[in-house]
Amino acid sequence: MWSMNLKNSVRFPLFIALLIVTQADVTFGMLRKSAGRAEGVHQQSAVSSLELQRISERLRPRLADYQSRYEHKQTGLTIANQRLQFSDSVDRHPTLYPFDVRWHENNNTPVFIRVEGGKGGLQKQAVHLPAKDAATKFLQENNQLFRLDNPAEELVPTLEKVDALGKTHVAFNQYYQGIPVWGHDIVVHLDEYHQVYALNARYSPTPTALVNKPGISSSTAIQIASADLEKTTRIEELPSWGKSICDYHEPQAQKYVWIEDKSQRSCLVWHVRVRPNLRDHWYYFVDAQNGAILEKYNATNSDGIAATAIATDLNGVEQTVNSYWLGVMYYLIDASRPIWQENQPDVLNDPRGALLTLDAQNHDLDQDVSLYHVISAENTWTDPAAVSSHCNMGVVFDYFYNTHGRRAIDDNGSTVISLIHVTDNGKSMDNAYWNGALMLYGDGDLAYKPLAGGLDVAAHEMAHGVIQHTVGLEYKFQSGALNESLADVFGVMVDREDWRLGEDVAKTDYYPSGSLRDM
Repeated sequence: MWSMNLKNSVRFPLFIALLIVTQADVTFGMLRKSAGRAEGVHQQSAVSSLELQRISERLRPRLADYQSRYEHKQTGLTIANQRLQFSDSVDRHPTLYPFDVRWHENNNTPVFIRVEGGKGGLQKQAVHLPAKDAATKFLQENNQLFRLDNPAEELVPTLEKVDALGKTHVAFNQYYQGIPVWGHDIVVHLDEYHQVYALNARYSPTPTALVNKPGISSSTAIQIASADLEKTTRIEELPSWGKSICDYHEPQAQKYVWIEDKSQRSCLVWHVRVRPNLRDHWYYFVDAQNGAILEKYNATNSDGIAATAIATDLNGVEQTVNSYWLGVMYYLIDASRPIWQENQPDVLNDPRGALLTLDAQNHDLDQDVSLYHVISAENTWTDPAAVSSHCNMGVVFDYFYNTHGRRAIDDNGSTVISLIHVTDNGKSMDNAYWNGALMLYGDGDLAYKPLAGGLDVAAHEMAHGVIQHTVGLEYKFQSGALNESLADVFGVMVDREDWRLGEDVAKTDYYPSGSLRDM
């Protein structure tokens, strides 16, 4: 808190291992020193026994690694050929048609099969059938390999395409008892004679343990999904032209088999689609037995672009503003920092690893408050408080990251949030504070100008967050005083123009010294 007013604060509760393996080529030249090329040059002697022993010790781990890889590959080929033995349609000659087979890491189904070298087919004889039928026949005759009870019923062809080389590619979607399995398919590749030469797939074995009768209705599933979405997003009715373009009139639910990838647990779900506005398109997977939400994400392809602009802050200084373009608007979302995550399922409502500035639009933080994105259609920023808050947050982030190696306030890369134009009892708030989750800035009153204009103010408040996530000093008595003192130290460490605090926001009528404190 900028102005001292101690009270209890709420306490809120990557490791990436990079393994670089460098392999050096070893040639027989290591075993002998090179001889001179000119005639008459005396050839040097071979290396000593001791040197050979040392070389052998250096090579042994690498040779063991090669042996392990070879044995692993041979084991994979043996398993593949054994599993392909039961069908007369598959050539049983492993030396003539050696197979390259790769397996699903969780369910032991083939995700890729091909003939090594790309020559020959997986079938012994030519197939005089249309491509789709030939592919289906191959899958049906090898159902044990694919761990499917009845591929002809469980795999429905959805696409057949002939490429420029005359090869045909047939895609199948997986079904179980007439219900589609979400995201599971197989693609069979056939040569010009309709012999199968390769296959790639991502699917699951026949889900025989599935209970295929729902316990809740589709309308109940829609209510569950809509209620959950309304917690973060206002659901609006699309205009008539939007309904036509999006082919959407109201939330829809369809039955699917949903399989959790790691455990391979199968579950009957209602796949609910909700468009709360013209931008977002939410997918919900609701357990059809008990109504639990198993998964949800925003399916809108948000090709957001990080951008920059020049704008004037509260002190009349031109700053570089890091913004984010999404759809038709720019947002004060800073995606330039090293904590930014490439996977952003819902960048507007839940940005991951961002620096985010929001606007309370001169409202108290009560139950009726709505927070708004700061937006611009042309990447021009005319609110100096927004510019100061956003840019100062970036400077403070860089200090903690570059000086202390800290990845955001919690050191876990979480989004850092600043909220501007906050009021107190309907009046301009003469303070700034950290509330345990974000920084809040008032526009000042008797003692201060708009507090977002102070770099040391931003550093002070963000430091409270760092203290909370490290030593956790309680905000009362001596520990509270120490909390404020440490925040002041970080304030002057970031704003190094002088040792004063608040000199850019303090009003001289209230602080004749021109600053709140002098360190």
